[in-house]
Amino acid sequence: MMPMVCLALLLAFFYLKLLKIATQCMLYSSVFITTALMLWWAGLRFLFGAPLLGLIVVILTVAYLLAVWCYFRNHYKSTVVMIRLTAQFLSDSFTLVFIPAILVLIGIWTVGSFKDIAKEADLLTELGLLFWGACSSVFYFFFSFYIMVYLVANRAADWFYGRKSSCCEGLGRLFSHHLGTIAFAAFIIPIVKLMQLVAWVFIGDPKSGRALFLQPFLGACLQEFQILVYTLNDMAIILCTETGHDFIDAASTAGVVVLDHFGLFATLDILGLLLSVSGVIISTVVPTFIHLLLGHTFEWYGELMVPQSALWIAVVCAIAGFMVMCLFSEALLAIYLFYCFEKELHKFGIGFPDFAIREPLLTPDYLLYGNLEGFRPIVILNTAMEQDGNLVYRPIIVDPPR
Repeated sequence: MMPMVCLALLLAFFYLKLLKIATQCMLYSSVFITTALMLWWAGLRFLFGAPLLGLIVVILTVAYLLAVWCYFRNHYKSTVVMIRLTAQFLSDSFTLVFIPAILVLIGIWTVGSFKDIAKEADLLTELGLLFWGACSSVFYFFFSFYIMVYLVANRAADWFYGRKSSCCEGLGRLFSHHLGTIAFAAFIIPIVKLMQLVAWVFIGDPKSGRALFLQPFLGACLQEFQILVYTLNDMAIILCTETGHDFIDAASTAGVVVLDHFGLFATLDILGLLLSVSGVIISTVVPTFIHLLLGHTFEWYGELMVPQSALWIAVVCAIAGFMVMCLFSEALLAIYLFYCFEKELHKFGIGFPDFAIREPLLTPDYLLYGNLEGFRPIVILNTAMEQDGNLVYRPIIVDPPR
């Protein structure tokens, strides 16, 4: 299994390398594959007697393509350049891949310890432990995940602003200033999950008329609320690495920044998700296919296989690819937030001193195809935003907040 997991990790990093040198090709391929899969799913619904569901999928596919076209056409160079810069940052920060791996091992040890305690409990205590364990597991998972988000954002901030600091300094700031922020963000998630559970209990019998009408509505509302909480948590933790604010202030600042640059955020959110899913699929399918191919080609390898081995390898490879793609998603969001935050500060005539600098050598073709190493990230993004028509260099002086 370990060789296949290593192959999955290598494929994920090779995928990031392709994003750096062939960003446009990867973007168009992801959109095409996603559209083809959605239409294929709709076709199956039409063939197997569910035309209404198939029609809904077709409408969603058209809406998805329109959203991509509307947002992407106004932020084309900015999106491509930001994805290229994210891939470049991860290439320069290869050691970040060990962070999620270590946190996953810690999470497995925590869950294992809880199971050992539960074995010695009676039934009533076991039910209480089951409820407490479910909430604790959710908390520990997101607590570990948000530690990873903080460390990635801290490294991305140093890279974006051209600073040099060690991993120990980032850990020191985490444990001395921002551990409560991360714990608060992780504590919100079990509460949201409990709200979903209470909603399902309120609905009652799934066969009743009340469930028929309330279930889709409540489910959709709570799902959207959950996505909003996840996004705000991520953005608050990322911004607190640079601003030093607590959770509430960082989340408020992130909300203002995103609302002022929502078009670019929506574009990066949609396309970043597509690229991440594509990376996980490649990291999962290729090692699993090679595993099955070796089992059918070589007798000695086939004797080592068990019926469930391909499934387990697919699951583990998917987790490995997911960890790397999580790094990509969080780094992309961090670079977006740091740049837009500096752009907001520039309106008050403060912030990064070289924000208004642009580089004449970065022509449109060079931005899309050239080697961006050696240029400061903020200068690269300034030039891309200007070419998209989304940047004003003269600061807009208003009364700063007191």
